[in-house]
Amino acid sequence: MPRPLRTAVPGVALLVLFAAAPAPARAQDAPARKDKTAKGEAWEQDQYEEKAVARAAERAAKAADHEGGRWLKELAKAYPGRVGPGLTEEEVGRWFDLLAGDGKEWRRDAAATRQIAELYDRATARLELGPVPSLRREEFAQFARRVARDAPQVPKAAERYAEADRLFRVLDRDGGGALEPAEWTDRVRADARRADADGNRKITPDEYRAYFEARVGEVAEATAKAAGAKPGAVRAGGVPAWFEQLDTDHDGQVALSEWRAGGRPLSEFLAMDLNGDGLLPPAEYQRFARMAEAESRADAAKPPPETPPDHRAGSAPRPR
Repeated sequence: MPRPLRTAVPGVALLVLFAAAPAPARAQDAPARKDKTAKGEAWEQDQYEEKAVARAAERAAKAADHEGGRWLKELAKAYPGRVGPGLTEEEVGRWFDLLAGDGKEWRRDAAATRQIAELYDRATARLELGPVPSLRREEFAQFARRVARDAPQVPKAAERYAEADRLFRVLDRDGGGALEPAEWTDRVRADARRADADGNRKITPDEYRAYFEARVGEVAEATAKAAGAKPGAVRAGGVPAWFEQLDTDHDGQVALSEWRAGGRPLSEFLAMDLNGDGLLPPAEYQRFARMAEAESRADAAKPPPETPPDHRAGSAPRPR
């Protein structure tokens, strides 16, 4: 007699096991998943690069926002190719030869540009000389010492390129020591001519350093301009009406020359010019106003001075 039960059960069991087993991944799904993962990594790297550039640009803007940095910027415009990037006392002292020309003194009325004339006003205000018509070399040497003392320390090469080098390592996914086109961010790809300076489709660490620094400079400059210069924005920044009236060149700040042209007392400007650079931007005025308000509140909170006891006739005796 045939025994169908024994032959049927194994078949059913095999059928059940086959149905319960997960379906094998289709071969055509693998490239789709891989592409999705690659796109996610590329997006993260794009964001990482943008954040790194923004951080470096913010640091660059802060480093440039000092008296020596502003002098370098204006002197480089007025005397292209004749001003070095250094801010040592000796280097700043050499500015005098440019400014004075063939003369022994730097005269304000001989300034090459309006901005250079404003630099003159900043120097005389810093030296507390008043509205003198010229500066002597020994006077400018005092100013050079102050600029050199207050200038931020220039970072070493390793520190200067640290952010670019860290970012390069992140982008160099295969660790090959150069960025291949597949490793380029969207920004690098759009600016390939500058990033890939030699055009060989491989971006070396040195090429990326140069590209990164150029981008940081552009972002810092764009941020400074956007911080800018519309009269309406100045009023919205919480400054008084006179701020807009005195800001005759509408650059978003009041220069010492504009203050003097408005007939205002010099002592008031010097009190508000907290960093002594001859410029009063809205943020600096607001900081001065907050300090003055805090000082006023502190004075109001002080207890009145004690009145000494009156020992004249009829007054209460002082306890023993």
